[in-house]
Amino acid sequence: TCPNEYNPIAPLLDNMNAQYTGKEYDGKDSHLNDGEYELTASNIESYASSMPLCMSQLHNGLKQDSKLRHHGRLQYGLFL
Repeated sequence: TCPNEYNPIAPLLDNMNAQYTGKEYDGKDSHLNDGEYELTASNIESYASSMPLCMSQLHNGLKQDSKLRHHGRLQYGLFL
């Protein structure tokens, strides 16, 4: 296209990075600072009932055997 032609998508594309309106995950949110939703080793049991079945199985295996295989550790760590 010719640079002099009107392109209605160009302004949208130029400002795309400034238009994100979702939640910021930079640790500065107020509900993260007070520890209400903070996941730690001491409170993970309270969240275990909300885990999907596959993560629940990994969690139970970790509690029972005190170990996970390599890919299980990767998946568990990514989930948390």
